[in-house]
Amino acid sequence: MKATSILALCALILSVGWGIVRDIRQPKENSVVSYEQLQDKETEVVYLMGMLTDSLPKPKNKRLITKSNISSLYYVYENPGKTFERDLENNIRLNSNWNEFSVTKVDDISAFKSYCYKDISLVLLKSKVGVIDEYERFTINVAWKKNSYCWQQANNNV
Repeated sequence: MKATSILALCALILSVGWGIVRDIRQPKENSVVSYEQLQDKETEVVYLMGMLTDSLPKPKNKRLITKSNISSLYYVYENPGKTFERDLENNIRLNSNWNEFSVTKVDDISAFKSYCYKDISLVLLKSKVGVIDEYERFTINVAWKKNSYCWQQANNNV
């Protein structure tokens, strides 16, 4: 095989390979969300959680999940105190852009309130935990998820 043939073959392999990488990096419009879009949603989710929990005590646990088509941040509180719910509701009202929707649209039995802000959801969950030493667990979840109820409302798909 001549050197020019080898060079041409290498160029062909590189161009095909680069085309595959480009397709992976920039998915089709209706498939997964681009990395940049997902990073923007993650930033927005973290910002909104910060506004909602500004005057609240520090959570016992925090969990941020970001993967294709979802960015979700959980704050978990254990025995948060008597004024916790009232303070959180005040923070939600201060940011009056949250619109309440039925918790039946949320796939969690411990959810007792849910809201939409554009295509982002806020779900409040409460449960009793423990067998001997029972305590209250309160979870705040702010999430963006493609095809969720809030996403469908924001994109007029409901």
